[in-house]
Amino acid sequence: TVTRVGSSAPVMAPSTVPLAAGNPTELELGTLPVGSYVVTVEAAVAAVAAVWQTTGFGAGSDFAWFTSAPSLDGPSLVAVPSGPSPMLQASNAGDAPATVTLHAVDGGTGDRTLTVPAGGSASVSLLGAGVWSVDPGGDGDVHAQVTYAGPGALAGFALWPSDAAAAPVRVYP
Repeated sequence: TVTRVGSSAPVMAPSTVPLAAGNPTELELGTLPVGSYVVTVEAAVAAVAAVWQTTGFGAGSDFAWFTSAPSLDGPSLVAVPSGPSPMLQASNAGDAPATVTLHAVDGGTGDRTLTVPAGGSASVSLLGAGVWSVDPGGDGDVHAQVTYAGPGALAGFALWPSDAAAAPVRVYP
């Protein structure tokens, strides 16, 4: 299912694709108007999914793969490198609205709060490079990406939850 960020209405009819274990497949989404979208993949068993996007097909065009984002289960840190128009795009697969709080840890430009409706999505500008603490709140099932878009430039990466119980890293001289 494909929806525009900030809307819960699909922009095209949902597609059903048969999957066979160990065999990759693809689905053409056609030409969508310029914008940000959430692609939701539902399967009865675990599946790996990604979306390919391009700024065009001529000289000076760019493309990017956007991988699926896991659910954020608590506050996580994200380093946002420099790039054109960095945005945090969040979707909420839960049944209740989620309040996502972004706190500028280093280099960010002020704190942000983002309300993500149940079954919906929202985005907020990060206004440049920095380190952010992203707290998904406890109300939803939040998934997030940092995305970049500009003339002939496109990129993005999924936010992964912090592992507070991770073992310490021992460094030897």
